[in-house]
Amino acid sequence: DKSPDHGNSAIHHAAMAGCVPAIALLAQMLKSQPSPILALGTVRNTHGDTPLMMAAAAGHVDFCKKWQELYFQDNPSTVGKSDETVRNAWKLKNDSKDSCLFLACSHGHREVVEFLLSAACAVYPDSHEIMQSQILYQKMEAARRLPPSLTQAYHDQI
Repeated sequence: DKSPDHGNSAIHHAAMAGCVPAIALLAQMLKSQPSPILALGTVRNTHGDTPLMMAAAAGHVDFCKKWQELYFQDNPSTVGKSDETVRNAWKLKNDSKDSCLFLACSHGHREVVEFLLSAACAVYPDSHEIMQSQILYQKMEAARRLPPSLTQAYHDQI
């Protein structure tokens, strides 16, 4: 069941918290449904966010890895191959057109970005994601070069 706060399900909350054991537990509860692991990773909230997106944005690389590991356990014929279903789950975009890769990148979670770009996932950014990432990187570099006194004055205001 989805909660009233943005339509998040139990797996959304687990992903935000990085609660890895929840994936297997919830999958066990859904075992009568076809492809429960895939369903757990791709269910959307009211903003179009999937649990995988939330885990990527929060930097929970272990959650991401466990989800993929359990998917391959449920689908043994795809182990060792670049599975299109997994790649598509990672490439889904929310209502803001952000993917797991962009969310991990924009929140500075290098381990998640490296995992998504690795051969295990084979997620390749599209031109929109590359452009967004370049703009974000330029903004972060500009902010990094600000004098500390200016940064402190901004923090004092908020």
